[in-house]
Amino acid sequence: MRQLTGLECFFIENSGSIKAEQAAQFMQEQFRNSQLTVYAEPLSEQQTVLATLDISKEIIEYDAYAQRLEFVFIGTDVSEKIPLTYTINGVDLRYIGRCSVLSKVCGVDLYFSNYQRIKNSVARQKVIVSIKELVKQLKFLKNKYEPFNAT
Repeated sequence: MRQLTGLECFFIENSGSIKAEQAAQFMQEQFRNSQLTVYAEPLSEQQTVLATLDISKEIIEYDAYAQRLEFVFIGTDVSEKIPLTYTINGVDLRYIGRCSVLSKVCGVDLYFSNYQRIKNSVARQKVIVSIKELVKQLKFLKNKYEPFNAT
């Protein structure tokens, strides 16, 4: 269910073949000062903010072997309602998706394992981005938008 929008901006500064390290660096730059905002409503009705978590700049890790990037967000819960959706806004990119405090809910891509539903409690959330899947998305976009070159 997680959707990433704005990937076209990758091609402004990057051309040629797309490499995993290049995509990981792009994501790190995009989300270096981002926030994860949790809402109590569906994506189309997001109004009630339950928590706003800031990225922990010290805990941005790229695992080249596993081709994944891990971001950790830390913040305070401001409401006792149940989280349903979230957004992560980067410089040009934006993740949106569904979340839950229950581990086996269908269609949810972000599980809040330590969300306590207690106002002013500290929340910590890890978000994992598959760089391998990101490279696939970027290659698809490149082929889709690249002008046709007839020789």
